[in-house]
Amino acid sequence: MTATRDRRWYHLTRHFFTGLFDLGFLSETGAESFTRLILGCCVVFFSFGLLLARIFSAMRALLPSPEAFRLALLADHAFLIALPMWIVSFVTVLVGHSLFPDETDYRVLMALPVPRHLVFGAKLLALALFTSLFIFSAHVALLPLSLLMSTGRFAGARWFVPFGAYIVASLLASGFSVIAVVAVQGLLILTAPPGRLLAVSAALRSAMLCVLVIALPLALRLPAQAGAFAAGASWLYAAPPVWFLGVERWLLGDVSRTYVMPLTAIAGAAVALTTALAAGTYASLYRRFDRVLVRPVPAGARAEPRLAWRRPARRARSRPVFAAVRTFTLLTLRRSVLHQGILVALSAVGAGLVTNSLIGAGVAGWFAGDARSSRALSTAMIWAPFALIYVASLAVRLALAVPIDQRANWVFRITESDGARVEQLAAAVHTVRRLGVVVPLLLMAPLEGMILGWGAIGVSAVASLCGWLLVEIVMRHWARIPFTCSYIPGKGFVPQSILIGFSSFVFFTTVGSGLAWFTVLKRPGAFVLDTMVFAAVLVLRRYRLITWRGTPLAFEDQLPVEVNPLRLSLD
Repeated sequence: MTATRDRRWYHLTRHFFTGLFDLGFLSETGAESFTRLILGCCVVFFSFGLLLARIFSAMRALLPSPEAFRLALLADHAFLIALPMWIVSFVTVLVGHSLFPDETDYRVLMALPVPRHLVFGAKLLALALFTSLFIFSAHVALLPLSLLMSTGRFAGARWFVPFGAYIVASLLASGFSVIAVVAVQGLLILTAPPGRLLAVSAALRSAMLCVLVIALPLALRLPAQAGAFAAGASWLYAAPPVWFLGVERWLLGDVSRTYVMPLTAIAGAAVALTTALAAGTYASLYRRFDRVLVRPVPAGARAEPRLAWRRPARRARSRPVFAAVRTFTLLTLRRSVLHQGILVALSAVGAGLVTNSLIGAGVAGWFAGDARSSRALSTAMIWAPFALIYVASLAVRLALAVPIDQRANWVFRITESDGARVEQLAAAVHTVRRLGVVVPLLLMAPLEGMILGWGAIGVSAVASLCGWLLVEIVMRHWARIPFTCSYIPGKGFVPQSILIGFSSFVFFTTVGSGLAWFTVLKRPGAFVLDTMVFAAVLVLRRYRLITWRGTPLAFEDQLPVEVNPLRLSLD
C-alpha cells in the first residue's frame, strides 16, 4: 500500500478525484457543513427508496393476473432504470467543467516531469471512480425495490435471473449517461469558438441541467405507463431508459414483443456512438492539449462585454448605490457558470412540476384541437405561476447567497456606510423580485391567455401580489450584498428542512391559486383578501427597511447554534 501511495498516478488520481467534489467557494466550516448536507441527502434518498418499496408492494398486491404483472413489470423496470440514469447524469453535468483536463492543469502539470498520458489516465481513473460512487449508491438505495420487483406471486421461482438482467441493463444505462455527458462536453471543448469556451460551456451546462430537471417528472410517470408498453406506443423509442429496458428483455430472451429488438438496437447504437465520440474527443485533446485549451483572446475583442441590462441614466444619477450593486449582481449572474447552474437547475424544478401538472391535466389534448379547456386544465393553469414563482424566488435568493470570490469582499467592507446600506440591500430584493416573480409571470402569460382568456389578467395580478409577498418573506432577514458573504450549506437538519420547504410550497401554491380562483370568479370577499395581502406586503416591507437601518452588513455566514445570530450580546 505504501508503494502505491508513492506512485505519481496515485497522487494525480487523488488530486483529480477530490477536485470533483471541490465547489471552490466554501470555507472550512462551509465544507464541513456541505459534507453533512450530502450525508443528509443520502439518508433522505435511502429512505425514499424504502418508501418506494412500500408503495410498489401495495400496488403489486392489486394485480389480478400474470399478464397484468408482466405489463406492470415493464413499466416499473423502466422507472428503476431511469432513476439511476437521472441521478448519474445530473451529477456528471454538475461537474462537467472537471471532466477534462483544463488550462490550469496544462499550465501546472505540463511544466513538471509528468508524461501527458499519465495526466489523462489519472483524469479518466478519477472520473471512473467518481461516477462509480454515485452509480453504486443509486443502485444500493433502490435495491429493496428492485428485489421486490423480481419476486412476487407471479414472478416465478428463479427470481435471481430477472434481477441479474435488470442489474446488467441498469448499469449499462448509467454508464451510457456518463459517457453521453462526457461526449457532449468533449465536443464543446473542441468546437467552441476561441475565447468563448467559458460562456458556451455555461450556457450548455445550464441547458442540460434544465432539460434533466424538467425530465424528472416524466420519469416519475413511467410506472403508470403499462398501457403504453402493452400497445407499443411510439414515444417508447424516444425514451433512453426504455432503450435499456429492451436490453433487459433481450437478455432474458423475451423477444415476443415487436419493440424489444428495435429498442435493443437503439441502445447498442447509442452506447457505441457516445463511446466513440467520448474516446475521440479525449484522443484529440490528448494530441492537441496546448492548442485546444490555451486559447488567445481574439484580436479586437472588447475588454468588457456589453451590459445587456441598460437602465436610464436618470435612475443611476438618483440612486447611484442601488444602480451599482444591481449592475454588479446582473453581471455576475451573466458570467458565473456556478450561479447560472444554481439558478437554472433549481428554477427548472418548478418548470418540471408545472409541465407534469399540465400534462396530467390534458394540455396535449387541448393543443390537439379541443378548443374548450376543462376545469382540470384551468385549475392546473392557475396553479402553475404560483409554483414557478415559489421555486424561482428561492433559486434566485440561493444564487445571490453563494459567494463568487469571498477574498474580494474587502471592497465592500471598507466602503460600508449606514447611509448606503439600504440601497445596497434593496438591489438584492429587486433582483429576486425581477427574476423570481416577473420573469415567471411573463413566461406563463402567453399560455395562460390561450387557456384562460381574459381571466389570465386576474390570475397574473394575484400571482404578482402573492409573489411580492413571498419575496418580502424570504428576504426579511437578508443582510448581505450579493456574492460577498461566505456560505454554509445545510445549516439545518436536512430532512426537517425538506419537510418545511415542501409544506410551505404546498401552502403557498394552494392558498395563492385559491385566491386567484376567487378573484377570477369575482367571489364576494376576493377584493378584501387581495387588500389584506397587499397590506401584509407593506407591513413586511416597512419592517425590512427598519431592520436594515440598524443591522450591519454580513460578510461571514454563521451557524444557527452560535449566539450572535440571536443578538443576545449587549453590543
